[in-house]
Amino acid sequence: LSSSFLSLYLGVSTLRTASLPKISPRAKDLCNIMADLFLPPQNIVLKQVVLEGTFGLLYEARLRILSDRKRIQREQWKSVFVKTVSNHATNEQIQIFLQDACKMAGLRHKTLASMVAASKQEYQLSSGESELPLKPWLIYPFAKFGNLKLFLRNSTHQRNITSLTADQLLAMGLQLIDGVAFLHDLKIIHGDIATRNCLLGANYSVKLSDSALSRDFFPDDYHCLGDNTNRPIKWLALEALIERKYTVATDVWSMGVTLWELITKGQQPYDSFDSFEMLNVLRSGYRMKQPVNCPDELWQIIQSCWKMPPSLRPTIDELRDMLQRFRQTVTQYI
Repeated sequence: LSSSFLSLYLGVSTLRTASLPKISPRAKDLCNIMADLFLPPQNIVLKQVVLEGTFGLLYEARLRILSDRKRIQREQWKSVFVKTVSNHATNEQIQIFLQDACKMAGLRHKTLASMVAASKQEYQLSSGESELPLKPWLIYPFAKFGNLKLFLRNSTHQRNITSLTADQLLAMGLQLIDGVAFLHDLKIIHGDIATRNCLLGANYSVKLSDSALSRDFFPDDYHCLGDNTNRPIKWLALEALIERKYTVATDVWSMGVTLWELITKGQQPYDSFDSFEMLNVLRSGYRMKQPVNCPDELWQIIQSCWKMPPSLRPTIDELRDMLQRFRQTVTQYI
């Protein structure tokens, strides 16, 4: 994790190298990544809870950064998000939380919101009992409008939120596709592309994040199919449901569902079906119906993401090209 990385996300031109977390080339396991990203907890001040699940918490927080400008050391506090857990979290839940967060840790791209640093805070002592385990603080870049899924849903119900235009929604989709394309260039499969795993910043800039704590924050989006693993069933490709096989093609399928979410302002996909029905529903060839506000050409692009076999789907680069051409065509008449 380089100084330019935190500069990009936190708006600091130069940073003290000694206080900066970095991921070393050897940090390939969870422990090494967390150690490399570690910041002392006194550099972080938690402010208010933004999202709360059964055991997970998302805070708006302030991150202390020391910058050197013209040999003058200055202290700055920048807004960030902090993901952490409550006293009710089990060791297994904490382990899954950390594993999900570390999938994208240290990646640098303008359309990604990966973990930029990590810290820890001790639990409060239980009366009459020994000290409880440490709980992690995972630091992410701040985004003005927060979680994209919640923003989309609120935009249809709250008058004080500006209505999103078709071009803005297309621009959001293209930004997310850029992020996925970056991951695919690095041979990384995201595996859980959805609006719930995106952040919306100023000027409606969208960043794709990881799925850490998403199962807890959005429990209705995750279900088990004959095992104890919670998965985003209605966002997954057919082969992912059957074989638990995740590829660039399954990411494209999920990207298609995410584009549908954007068009429908955060509606729930396959809402008339239970999750346990989805395997047979998709095997039958059924796919979601075209939203009334979705042009035919755009719908054809989205439907191409759900073709079987997977080889018939566009690559993420091909999907980006098709969506860009559609957007250019539309804007010519606006």
